[in-house]
Amino acid sequence: MKHLLIIFLLININLIVKAQTKLDDYQMIYFKKSFDINVSQEKNDTSKYTYYIDGSSADARHEKVCLDIPSKSIPDFITFLNTAKQTYSKWQETAKANNVTELTKDIEIKNFKCGAAFVYGDWNFDFNILLSPRVKIVDGKMLLIIGTGELQSSSNQFMKHDGLLLAFTNTNEVDDFVAKLNLNKARALFSKKNNTDALFKN
Repeated sequence: MKHLLIIFLLININLIVKAQTKLDDYQMIYFKKSFDINVSQEKNDTSKYTYYIDGSSADARHEKVCLDIPSKSIPDFITFLNTAKQTYSKWQETAKANNVTELTKDIEIKNFKCGAAFVYGDWNFDFNILLSPRVKIVDGKMLLIIGTGELQSSSNQFMKHDGLLLAFTNTNEVDDFVAKLNLNKARALFSKKNNTDALFKN
């Protein structure tokens, strides 16, 4: 029974991954790269979506990694990011006023629970991660870093990944990222897509 459940889960995961549609992309200045934000729409309830947010891989062997967040949790994710940003902004001012040039410190707020996915041959999912924020001064820049920690495949305990990182160099970068997560954008995207699909019936 357990094996059947795993097979069923993997089939559904593959269908979800293939059904993703690009919503937007965002820039992480520190990594000098842009990353995609993809979404999928549930077939049984078209008011529900899942966000797949690509990030920077902390694992040199496996580059492709993303966060997996249901649309119902996006408001909580935004609250988490904004709360971390407030502390980050305050510490920026403190560091500047006191000429602090070295710092690595966790931001002590409630961590955000979500899922993550990584490519290790095929897609592998870890459904039980806690995003944690910290501040670190790197090359004279104070960064707000959001990390997953180590990921482990739900289907194979030996498949592991060093994790995903989001790194922001200023508060405006956080705000720009948050704006990309607007649920209305996902609704509008799929409304247009569904209306177009309806024009071309078999």
